[in-house]
Amino acid sequence: MLFKKSVMTAAVFAVGSVAVMSANAETTGSFNTTLTVDTYCQISTAATAIALTTVNDGAAREGTSSIGVTCSKGTAYEIALTPGNADVNGSGLLKVGGAAGQGIGIPYQLKQTTTKAVWGSTLGVSGNALSATGEGVRVPSTHGITINIADAATDVTPGNYIDTINIALTL
Repeated sequence: MLFKKSVMTAAVFAVGSVAVMSANAETTGSFNTTLTVDTYCQISTAATAIALTTVNDGAAREGTSSIGVTCSKGTAYEIALTPGNADVNGSGLLKVGGAAGQGIGIPYQLKQTTTKAVWGSTLGVSGNALSATGEGVRVPSTHGITINIADAATDVTPGNYIDTINIALTL
């Protein structure tokens, strides 16, 4: 009987050794990681008010401001500017007291500062709404706005003339 116990003990140790070796065997695998980047576009710096110099001589005037836009790299966008009189070609009218003001008013033209092209609100038309492509979300793209008042356009009643220009950003 003694001999059989030794053989049985040896058999148990042999099976146990195989189990230990299987637990230490190396296995490998892999997995994926994903990220979806959505389109991002916003006006990051709104234009500041354009204060034209005081007029008393009927001479032309020009003023500038700018809009900062932050868009995902490669994202196409358009910026439309609409004066208070809703002219799609950026021809506005400064009036005493604003859009509901009295009097004839002083006409002005919105233009893109760099190209001097008319800046209006008709999307998809070259030379009207400004078309651009996003450079990335870390640094805004700056777009200059110029307002021109022609010669003799200031032959009106003295007062403070105002208009509100609406900005629309479209992807």
